[in-house]
Amino acid sequence: MSRRAILRWSDEGEWGHLAVVEEGRSRFCGFVRLSEPRLQVLLDRSPASLDDTEVWELSIPLIAGQPTAA
Repeated sequence: MSRRAILRWSDEGEWGHLAVVEEGRSRFCGFVRLSEPRLQVLLDRSPASLDDTEVWELSIPLIAGQPTAA
């Protein structure tokens, strides 16, 4: 089963929206403060993309519920 976490945020925002996608369904998990040091390390290692609505998005593969290092 393929699982991934999706983090989305705008340039002006201090918070990101985190969801888990499993079997094609997205489930909201919570909000993440973008200044969190552990999140900054992940963002430095992983490429984010800008979608059509001017929102940044990062897809993170999950293994047993934990994000993997890029």
